[in-house]
Amino acid sequence: MPNTLPAIVLKSMSVDMDLTILFMTFLGFGFGAIMTIIAIILGKNKYREEKGIYAITVPGFNIGLFAYPLVQTIWGLSGMIYIIMFDVGNAFIVFGSSYFLAKYYKEGDAKFSIGFLAKILGKSVPFMSYMIGVAMSLSGLRFPSMAMGVIDVLAGANMPLALLLLGIVIQLRIEAKDLRTVGKIILTRYTVGALFGVLLYLMLPYNPVLSPMFLIMFVLPISMSSLPYSVQFNYDVKLVGTANNMTIILSFFIIWAISAFSF
Repeated sequence: MPNTLPAIVLKSMSVDMDLTILFMTFLGFGFGAIMTIIAIILGKNKYREEKGIYAITVPGFNIGLFAYPLVQTIWGLSGMIYIIMFDVGNAFIVFGSSYFLAKYYKEGDAKFSIGFLAKILGKSVPFMSYMIGVAMSLSGLRFPSMAMGVIDVLAGANMPLALLLLGIVIQLRIEAKDLRTVGKIILTRYTVGALFGVLLYLMLPYNPVLSPMFLIMFVLPISMSSLPYSVQFNYDVKLVGTANNMTIILSFFIIWAISAFSF
């Protein structure tokens, strides 16, 4: 993930937060928790290897690298604050429960605790930038104008760097033995995500920025953390990479279609 990501986060979060914005964090965490439960159900009666793969690919979204450039292009900073707060909740799932389950299914002796979660989240630069941004926004503190000038420059570089990195990691290597598991991962993510997004779009009052984003947030690609997790815990890297890459391509076309329709 590019080092410019904290800059775009801090710039976008230099606003006063209301309940709608804060709600996005609970939404990101709540949906991630639901998908984690679904991942555990999918892995029932499967080998521990397959259980772990579901745990790192079914929950969690690739938001910082994939969604930020697209949302920034389509909705600007008015949309960025919503997706960033959604990612705060998503981060607890990606760096917390998904990591724990990946470790547990592979090693069998992982014990979850607040200390365990704090240790993992404390190592995440994006998560720490979220916490700093939230604290400053809620307290009313702002960076000095000189510091904001530096942040603006770094934030402006985030989009091209993110798109460059995204292009580098996309590689399709589909093997016949992986198709069943990859298909189940993709079908689960997009079916549940699309249903959830459509329900929110129809049930909540219409907002010209947030309502179309409900259709996008839940069909984003698999979190990029699934790749280092698969390497660290010795899961099938090719299978995880295939699922990850396929969701990047699918989500790209889905999101641009939704954005075209919303305008």
